[in-house]
Amino acid sequence: MSQPIIRGYGVFQKIKWVGMMISGLTVFVMMFYTTLDVALRNIFGSSGLYAYEVSQNYFMPMTVFPALAFAFAAGMMPRIEFVVVKFNERFQKFVAIVLIIIEIILMLLLAFYGLEYAVTAAQAGESFTAGGSNYPMIYVIMFAPVAFLLVAVEMIFLLIKNIKSDKPAFTVIEQQYDI
Repeated sequence: MSQPIIRGYGVFQKIKWVGMMISGLTVFVMMFYTTLDVALRNIFGSSGLYAYEVSQNYFMPMTVFPALAFAFAAGMMPRIEFVVVKFNERFQKFVAIVLIIIEIILMLLLAFYGLEYAVTAAQAGESFTAGGSNYPMIYVIMFAPVAFLLVAVEMIFLLIKNIKSDKPAFTVIEQQYDI
């Protein structure tokens, strides 16, 4: 890949890293919050933290969506690589490119309609109820279209790599993660 594309992907990797950190921090906060709720229920007999509702509506989406692009980049998400290698070498690259284009289109559609839903939710003041109070959802709803847009950007970088290389690739940069 050319130098400007590599630099651009380097900046994009930092954005994905921030998303991963947000997700990791959210998991930690969710664990602490739930533990605190359980402790307060056992010590005082009740708690005003509403851990179930807050976890379901705030923590869970913030755990998944910010790290979605990072998961795609790392190759952790299900891939179609096992299908592509079944074809002869001549068609592998073509099939990989077509499938990546389909993924880009799907992710852009998810981002577009997710943003449309977020705007509608913001206008309607969508919220959830916990303990008789309403809590706004717009802050969390916005994570979904941004996440799908970041995955689409990741797929665009992958498409560029596949167009410029001889063999099909399913990650932009081959990385090893100790999981």
